[in-house]
Amino acid sequence: MEVTLPVMVEELLKEVQKAFQEMLQVPAGLLLALKYVFGLTALPALDLVDQCSVTLVMSPSGRTVYQVLRSSIKLYTCCYSCHFYTCPSDSLVCKHILAVYLSRGMPGAARLRQAAEQYLPDILTFEKKKLFPPWNSAIALAL
Repeated sequence: MEVTLPVMVEELLKEVQKAFQEMLQVPAGLLLALKYVFGLTALPALDLVDQCSVTLVMSPSGRTVYQVLRSSIKLYTCCYSCHFYTCPSDSLVCKHILAVYLSRGMPGAARLRQAAEQYLPDILTFEKKKLFPPWNSAIALAL
């Protein structure tokens, strides 16, 4: 079951996606709307997207999880479908999960990494701490 965001947030993210696909950038008005809706989380999330810090990890069966690299030393795991993230933030939407939401609407913003089926549970349960560095991944053409 996929988690749904409030309608206003969904519509805003769709507008960002549409603008990015048409102009390859996000207009100032939408940037202000993101800041208004997400507050102080918006700018750091956009920075993460801009720095190509989001990696989509996909298994052969199509199961996915996102990893967001912060400051090239800390890796956070985010699961888009259930709004799960490993960030210690107590906010409803941290900058890492917002970066995932934004990157889903911006083709090429997230990098794509293939992973063996048995590796995905390890990512979510933290049994193995292997880094999927975005600099070694192929850029996803479309998400």
